[in-house]
Amino acid sequence: MRTNTWNSIKISMKLLVPHLIILALLAAGAIVSFVSVTNIRKQAERFYDGSFAVKNTAQTMNETLEAMQASLYRAISNDAQDITGEAISEARNQGAILQEQLARLIQNFGGYGDHCKTGK
Repeated sequence: MRTNTWNSIKISMKLLVPHLIILALLAAGAIVSFVSVTNIRKQAERFYDGSFAVKNTAQTMNETLEAMQASLYRAISNDAQDITGEAISEARNQGAILQEQLARLIQNFGGYGDHCKTGK
């Protein structure tokens, strides 16, 4: 007569098996959670290194354009040579800042950098 294997196991082993299964599921869940958190961290870094930098650069460019516009308007509306010269100088400085920000925008904009360089 053959006895059933499960019936021949001691009660302590019968209680240990479900606990080991639950422990294995817990370990698997912890591993999956760790991998998910790592992926979220990488995505956040990519966002702050890319998209967030583009947003800040675009905002800086907008402010610089407004300052340049104000300087040019001041140069056009004044008859005094010294004020006009100062306003034109400020507009040129703003233009240099714009070129610097445009280079940063192209660098951080991902796959669209070639599009910005060619102007198409």
